[in-house]
Amino acid sequence: MTWSKRSAVVTPPSSGEWRRALVLTAVVLCHVALVWSARNPGLLTGQDDAEYILMGRALSQGSYREVWRVDAPIHSQYPPGYPALLGFWEAAGGNSYRARVALMTAISAATLLLLHSTLRRRFGGAVAMATVVVLAVNPYVVQYAGELASETPYTFFSVLCLYCLVRSDESRHLGVARSATAWLTAAGAAAVIATMTRTVGIALVGMLWLSMVFLQQRSKAVLLFTLACVATTGGWLLWTILAPEQFVGRSYIADVMRDVGPLTLLRRVGAHVWSYAVESLPWALAFPTIQGTVIDNVAGLLVVALTLMAGIYVFLRRWREAALYLLTYASVLAIFRWHLTRFLVPALALLVPCVFVGAEWIAGRLRPSWSRGGLIVLTLAMVWGGAERSRELVVDRSCHRSEDIPLAECTTPEQAGYFDALRYVRTGLPENATFLTAKSGALYYYTGRKSISVEAARGQSPEDFIPFVRSQGADYVLLASVDSLELKYFGPLLQANCERLQLIKSFTPATLLFAVNPARFSATGERDACEAIAEYRARNSGRDL
Repeated sequence: MTWSKRSAVVTPPSSGEWRRALVLTAVVLCHVALVWSARNPGLLTGQDDAEYILMGRALSQGSYREVWRVDAPIHSQYPPGYPALLGFWEAAGGNSYRARVALMTAISAATLLLLHSTLRRRFGGAVAMATVVVLAVNPYVVQYAGELASETPYTFFSVLCLYCLVRSDESRHLGVARSATAWLTAAGAAAVIATMTRTVGIALVGMLWLSMVFLQQRSKAVLLFTLACVATTGGWLLWTILAPEQFVGRSYIADVMRDVGPLTLLRRVGAHVWSYAVESLPWALAFPTIQGTVIDNVAGLLVVALTLMAGIYVFLRRWREAALYLLTYASVLAIFRWHLTRFLVPALALLVPCVFVGAEWIAGRLRPSWSRGGLIVLTLAMVWGGAERSRELVVDRSCHRSEDIPLAECTTPEQAGYFDALRYVRTGLPENATFLTAKSGALYYYTGRKSISVEAARGQSPEDFIPFVRSQGADYVLLASVDSLELKYFGPLLQANCERLQLIKSFTPATLLFAVNPARFSATGERDACEAIAEYRARNSGRDL
């Protein structure tokens, strides 16, 4: 449906628009079905999802404390936006895992619709539809929409920000100043919410601020936006800096500031740029692969490199805000301590159309008639690769899902052993039992038992480890095989103190429950603790989590 400002007459949609709407609806519904079929069987061992839910509940009670810890410190790693969303949803009746995943699925579907409208206004219907089709089956988009991860809502708010900027630009060109200001205000609000959802949203805030200063030259808007950011994201970032607990891997400030010398930072940026460009990007974009050969890797790398560079060039000419956001986002990833492919997930909403417009531009320079054909070939290739990997997600997770602790047939053997231990803890140990475990959020979510600081415990020397654990009030140590901290830190620390432990119970294949003060327990352990830890470490030798 179109509207003419001059005539003020609403024009009914054409047959082509109806067909486009039907295709778009079908694609989004297929995406919803795919996400729902590939969703996680419950809260697993990723840890973040349980913490998000627990912090959402804490927010509903007026605090932002880590309720799973015995000392209940104020949380300082994840901003409160996403926990607040989950807390609001739970208060509205969405307190089951299925209801929470339904919310994430709906947000993912809304993102595709909003992205289609945004891209169509900038690059036309072909690029918009191709992007939505590819993202609908992209394995990373499907996977994270079926989990309680913050990538999905962050992507929505970042796309919403860009959509509002496009609408503001359209209103400004039509001479409707009030509408342009309203859309710009909405863009600023979306950017702030995105940053309070994931800290990487500072790239979105930076893009919008630079756009207001240099592209739009809106001094009043810059001032108001700056004040809003200082009052919200600025306050949160200040707390993350001042928070008393600054552990690498648990504090973004500690992650950034650790080994921050010029040479170290330069090496980190070089390594990350190379890794993201050569390995992560082609894999995240789901280019098809052929087992046993490197030809597909080389071809995918060349296609990604050429089309992305051309796409950034086109973005700079036709959609400068999107180009600026991609560049600021890439800068944040380059300087951040950790390199993970999942960090690219929120950027796929722009990376995919960037590849498409770059391919069209390259094909058009060679021969104008090739531009549409190149877009079709690239779309089919990425749909093929994405659908194949997303199908594997559905096959791997086709199990009986439960709202309680996930069943063994829905998990890996290591996860199954860990969840068997949680069942034992919930029914066989006192309610006031305190633990040291790498997955303290999941432990509290499923059993109600609290834990001591994992980060403080892992930094202890072998001689001080057991005294520290006891001094914090822990009665038990739960050693599983689902976290790298267990393999790298706690396995060696426990082995060095094995004679001071009592093995309460072991769970197949490699989960061990110890008492850290055997004098309190009259029962004899099921076997020697030193022997059990040695077997645990031998079984997990060489595993990379």
